[in-house]
Amino acid sequence: MRLHHISILLFIAFRLTMVVGVQAQSPLPDSVLVYNDIERALLNKQAAYALELTTYGDLPEGIDSLTELRYLYISDCMIERLPKSLMKLDKLEYLYLNNNRLVELPPIPDSWQNLKILSVSGNQLRALPKGLIKLNKLEVLNLADNSLSALPEELGQLNRLKRLDIAHNQIKTLPETMSNLANLEYLNISENRIRNIPLNPKISCQIRELYFDANNLDVFPPGIFEMADLQVLSLSDNLIQSIPEAFSNLKNLRQICLARNRLSKLPELFSSLTSIEVLDLAENKLTLLPPSFDELKHLSYLNLCNNKFETLPPSVLLLPKLSLLGLEGNTIFNMPAVPKEIKLF
Repeated sequence: MRLHHISILLFIAFRLTMVVGVQAQSPLPDSVLVYNDIERALLNKQAAYALELTTYGDLPEGIDSLTELRYLYISDCMIERLPKSLMKLDKLEYLYLNNNRLVELPPIPDSWQNLKILSVSGNQLRALPKGLIKLNKLEVLNLADNSLSALPEELGQLNRLKRLDIAHNQIKTLPETMSNLANLEYLNISENRIRNIPLNPKISCQIRELYFDANNLDVFPPGIFEMADLQVLSLSDNLIQSIPEAFSNLKNLRQICLARNRLSKLPELFSSLTSIEVLDLAENKLTLLPPSFDELKHLSYLNLCNNKFETLPPSVLLLPKLSLLGLEGNTIFNMPAVPKEIKLF
């Protein structure tokens, strides 16, 4: 494996520790028994709080007899439809239906009012079901890797929603009502055809993580600069040529990914973004770093691979927390001595 591949994996690991956070942990307490066999769960109905299925097979209609079920995880089972009896589970809080063959979801029933997490990534959904507004306790909605072309207006009425992932669909615009999502902290709209984000500055400033990769953007969506609490910003694989002065408003940024754009210059404003820990600028057209770059005292990961650098300021190597530095794919003459604490890739 080449060194720059290793560095990317390290970057991903670094990012996941912050981005995934609580979601990576099981939502259930350790004391809860998770059943992996539906037949066994049906024999212990009153104790079946959690059911996790990862082998092929349709769900039986009798699943509604699991009246205490709170957590249902059905992944990689090639399920094409959901049984009507599933709609009767009124205590369900966590529903994962990832990587199946669902083309549609049935209308949302009144019985799902306790649902907090709904994840249906990796299916073939072309539209969302009616009744989404009934999920008034929903905190996480994962719709990634489907065939959605639009989102319903009622999405903006999910007032408790904290995390929304619609990456890798065919969505061109976001509903204006999305600006009403007052508790939204995480938004992934990568790999769609979206040009802008509907914004209510008083509300959208709550967003802490924004992923806007691979949307053919040639400028920054202006609404981004109102997100004062933004900590993670990823805009890789776009067509951005310059960084506007308004970028300096994002004082809380810790991770920035602008890889694979068309940047030829970094502005001086980077010196004001002193909280940055991870900065990925790989595969642009950069030749120089601004003189004030050495003020990024918290920077630990810097990827400059595959740009057009011929020199590297020695002050970069003096950044106190820098541990990973990507320079592969440049032609740097008179390379200064690299401290042993810094790994090059």
